[in-house]
Order: sequence, then structure tokens, then C-alpha cells
Amino acid sequence: MNGFGLNLFAVAVGLGLNGNSGLANANAGPRHAAQASNASAQMKVDSQIEGGDAGTLFVGEGNGGTPSSFLVDVGSGDSSPAFSGAQLSGAAHDFSQNRVYFVSGANLSEWAIGGALTPIGPIKDSETGLINLTMNGLALGNGTLYGCGGSGTYEAIYSISLAIPFLPRASLHIDLPEDEFDCGDLAFNPEDGALYMVNNDPTPLGRGLYRMNPDGSGTLIVSYPDGLIDISGLAIGSGRAYLVPTAPGNIYVYDFDSAAYQTPLPSPFTSATMVSAVATWITPDTIFTGEFE
Repeated sequence: MNGFGLNLFAVAVGLGLNGNSGLANANAGPRHAAQASNASAQMKVDSQIEGGDAGTLFVGEGNGGTPSSFLVDVGSGDSSPAFSGAQLSGAAHDFSQNRVYFVSGANLSEWAIGGALTPIGPIKDSETGLINLTMNGLALGNGTLYGCGGSGTYEAIYSISLAIPFLPRASLHIDLPEDEFDCGDLAFNPEDGALYMVNNDPTPLGRGLYRMNPDGSGTLIVSYPDGLIDISGLAIGSGRAYLVPTAPGNIYVYDFDSAAYQTPLPSPFTSATMVSAVATWITPDTIFTGEFE
């Protein structure tokens, strides 16, 4: 498993998380030692939402650098630091609470945008509560937090309950066929209610962006741009997917309507030895009102 990633959840302003009180209960607790760039991050998000900009990405990396995460304006390509010090392997945005969940391996934390980092606890299996499950990506959709990863070589998509504060528990959501997927990241698409994955395994299906089906199969949407072998950040918003490689250079933009890659955005990352990259969409979007089956 090389890639780690993230995903999005975007919902209309003022809507909650469909009654999932567990998500709302997880935001209290001790403060993470890493520092956040407080008001500047909050003001940037607020100004972009109020100003009607194209949207904002949260992206991060797994080296724990300074900074280790950024906010990226998808209209201009400009980026600004979010926070430093945390090693990220997946991220998902909770718009109703204005926070980003992120994982470092099996350890789940949250960032109150513009505020402090708060550890929540290790993600464990719901059956025994004993096995730590390492997540390579997160997604948040219709009130449910999802993660892709597992224990050892086993990999699946899980739903993660935060009903008990500081005790996140993961239950199997989609069982993935053995040796077919190497999940770099997950994202929830609010336009169709489906989970999407970036797959870094070259065989048997090939590297690319996939729509994940309930039976564990994947529908290929688009292969990676030429030359890319490891994408570990994924966000979806406003009809586009944003693919973030584990290397400096570009954030690749795929438009669903035209079924083609668009002009890439500049990546804010500078390290050539990144172990992971994450991404999530943090601008309000139209909420999917059906059910993902």
C-alpha cells in the first residue's frame, strides 16, 4: 500500500448530517500538539463561499511537514497553509460542523477549520473492538463516514461509527475482491450518491478512477494521466474529480460532463519524497437525496 488519500462530503448550507449524531459528538477532547493557522484558514474558506468562487480543496501529505496541509482555490489555483505537523493518510469534510476528519494510519482526528486539531482515537473493528484498521482514504456522504483500508493485506471499504466519543468503530460496507484494488483514496459524489476510488493496482483492472459498486466491483471512469502510477488524494465537487499524486507538480482535474481531463492545478507540495497525499472538497454542493445501493 503506497498511496493514502482522502475524500469529500459537501452539503447545502444549514443542513445537518441526516441525524447521525455520532459525527456531531466526536468534536470534544484534548488538543493535538500540532498548530493550526487559526483565523486565516477560516477567513479564506468563508470568503470563497460568500464570494461564489469555483470551490476550495483541502489537501495534505503524510510526512508531517511545515505546513502539512493546504487550502487550494480551484478557480485561481492559489493555495494557503492550513496546519502543520500532522501526518495525513486520508481526509473528509463535514460541512455541517465546519471541520475536516483526517487519519494517520488507524488514528482518527479532526480539524476545526481555522482552529485546533483534536485526536479522536484509533479506528477499530466493530466486532471485537481490538483490531486497529489502517485507513488509506476517507469519504463522508449522507451522514456516514467511510474509509478504505484494513488490517494486513486485507482491504475493504468500511463505514465508521462515531456514536461513542473517542471510540471510532468500523463495520464492513463493501468487501473488495482480493488483489484487484489498491485504494489510494475515497470520495463521495453528491451528484449520484456513489463512492469513488483511485486504484493504484496496475493489474488486473488497471490504475484509474473507479465508481465502486455494492458487490465490490468497480466501474472504470478514467485511467490515470500518462506516466502516473500513484495517486493517493481524491476529492469530488461541482461535477469534477481532483486527483492528487504523491509527488510535486500538478493536481489533475477530471470533468464528468465532458469525460475529459481539464487544465491541471498547481500542487502546493514541494517534497519529492512524500509518502502520501490526501484531498477533500470543502465548498458546499448539492446534496444527493436518494440512497446509494
